[in-house]
Amino acid sequence: MIMWQITILPTRHISNWKLRRFVNGLLVPLYILRNIGSFFSSRFILPVVTLTVTRRCILNCKECVSLYQYYRVAKGGDISFQDLAPVIDRLYNSVDGVHSVCMGGGEPFMNPEISSIIDEVANSPKVSWVRTYTTGMPIPSEKVLKSLANPKVTVGVSDYGEISKTIRNGTIQSTFEAAGVMYRIENNSWQDFGGFEFRNRTKRELARQFSGCWARMCLNVINGELHYCPRSAYGMDLGIIPRNPDDYVDLMSGTTEEVRAKIKKFLKKDHISVCNYCDGCGKTSTLRGVQVRSVTNKVISKLDPLAEMSIAGKSSMVEDEPQRSTNAST
Repeated sequence: MIMWQITILPTRHISNWKLRRFVNGLLVPLYILRNIGSFFSSRFILPVVTLTVTRRCILNCKECVSLYQYYRVAKGGDISFQDLAPVIDRLYNSVDGVHSVCMGGGEPFMNPEISSIIDEVANSPKVSWVRTYTTGMPIPSEKVLKSLANPKVTVGVSDYGEISKTIRNGTIQSTFEAAGVMYRIENNSWQDFGGFEFRNRTKRELARQFSGCWARMCLNVINGELHYCPRSAYGMDLGIIPRNPDDYVDLMSGTTEEVRAKIKKFLKKDHISVCNYCDGCGKTSTLRGVQVRSVTNKVISKLDPLAEMSIAGKSSMVEDEPQRSTNAST
């Protein structure tokens, strides 16, 4: 209990985002100690949970880990606060804590209720941090900025080079700094997880792949289901990957005690069937931020005039529309 408190309280009331980020850096050893201590603790704490808040995105990246390039041609839409609230409550009541809850998409700022969702998640004493990932387009409203200024909330802004106009012209940085939002511009490498064809691996091969995959540490919640990774959550939601009830936990089925037991059992699995439709981690993608179709620039311009893209149909950042049938299993 002391370890949990000591890692989340010191910076919560520091209003200056730069000072708060500096102090957070100094506290890294405490976070490490807390994580080590969790192995010897009876408290049931989840490290990272991504809560899907929308099936829409302002971009259309060819190798999006969340498969949002396929939502453009299949289905889309925001997840309402009314639908998410009971799922959030059930998750919180089933565990003793969550180190970090991420707002997942897609582009979270496209959900008109994102402010209420962030407030609901951040206000729980069971959550240490709330993380929101964004393209930086469109610019958040004043109401959303107020929610993002919560000391427990941090924002990761993905930098995709030439198409990230709000980063290039400094608009998103100045907006966040003026509102006291703690943020970071990120230029992380992407992984190539391969197509969706069935690999026919043995259980031993699946277990070896699963144990070496960082994506299994990024639990995803969608449709009231707790999945191990984005490939599982969004692949099944889209119907690209066959649904397997053993690959997720239905958070809304059963009592709180039963769900808690199911999550604990689920987290002891040495592989999931989705691993047979994935190459796992290890291969870096060379297509980070590459857009699938040139119409994306029209979508962005309509939502945010400040983010007009200079790319055209012949740009190296835009490729043809993905054909799901070529990768999906039959």
